[in-house]
Amino acid sequence: MIQISYVSRATAPMSSEDLLSLLRQCLTNNPGSAVTGMLFYANETFLQTLEGEEADVDHLLQRIKADPRNTDIQLLHRRTIERRDYSDWSMGFRRLTDETLVAAGAPSGTTVADVNPLYLVRHRDIVEQLFREHVDPNARTLDLIDDPRDQLARYLKAENTRMRGQVELALLMLESITDATRHGGVTERHLQLCVEATAALRRV
Repeated sequence: MIQISYVSRATAPMSSEDLLSLLRQCLTNNPGSAVTGMLFYANETFLQTLEGEEADVDHLLQRIKADPRNTDIQLLHRRTIERRDYSDWSMGFRRLTDETLVAAGAPSGTTVADVNPLYLVRHRDIVEQLFREHVDPNARTLDLIDDPRDQLARYLKAENTRMRGQVELALLMLESITDATRHGGVTERHLQLCVEATAALRRV
């Protein structure tokens, strides 16, 4: 297996609803390709790690390069791994905040406005810490009991993946509603997102 990380620039600012659509696409497509990983977004900048079998990861990376939502992809690392860091996340997602940047080692006073592909390329120690802090805490434990014949282990891993996906979607839906409320633009669509977020959390 391999793991790669890259940065890229969004071709247009991504609203919460844009990010929600992207996350839904990841959660729908990635399980079929057996690729897992973690995606960060801030200030029109994507930071992502992907892991899985080499052919699967390379195929997905080519699709990402062709996606018109991003450009200027720069590879940060490509390495062979024995075990996944995000085995129970089809795709984890976090918006970077001032707090998460400082917690990852950025100097005090660093804000998301400082984040861009060049900044992340030059501060790989911060990138590595961001990824380390978001490693799935249950993945290693479940991997220890992972056995093709162990139906309980397979069930637990599948349930963990499903629940994480539902929580990620619900959080992003709530962020979308919060953004709209702050800007006085709540619509019927946002009320529908409330319903969807509630339903997603009830399924956890």
